[in-house]
Amino acid sequence: MVRFRYYAPSGDSERTVEPYYLVFRWSSWYLWGWCMDRKDYRLFKLNRMDRVTETDKEFVCRDAPMPDLSAEKIFPGEIKVKALFSPDMKWRLIEDFGPDCFTEADDGRLLFTADYTDMENLVTWLMTFGAKAEVLEPAEARDIIRRNAEETLQLYEED
Repeated sequence: MVRFRYYAPSGDSERTVEPYYLVFRWSSWYLWGWCMDRKDYRLFKLNRMDRVTETDKEFVCRDAPMPDLSAEKIFPGEIKVKALFSPDMKWRLIEDFGPDCFTEADDGRLLFTADYTDMENLVTWLMTFGAKAEVLEPAEARDIIRRNAEETLQLYEED
């Protein structure tokens, strides 16, 4: 078994896991294993794991299923997102969500649609595109981004 400190949006924890698969998905590596704390299979992002150590506890391998990595299973979306991206951002949309996450609008921009699970992560992701993304929905995300932009502009205004 392996033991590690795990940093998740819900907080930090110590985990002991029976490791089964290393998975590359969504531009990152993950460990798929049986979590002793949760008594279930879990997916752990490698770059959120710290102080990974092999324990002296051995385990009998389970007939571990391959993880269901469908977006619906891993990221149950409750926030409906629509945004327009400049065409030169196509590679990022594909890298993050695959080639079927957008359609081309009449003006050449890319109409992105997806379900998202967390408003803070959504806004953070969208803001990495700067002026190359315009959020259409949800209105709450538009408002947060506008407020962030206004606060940032105030920091850089000349006296």
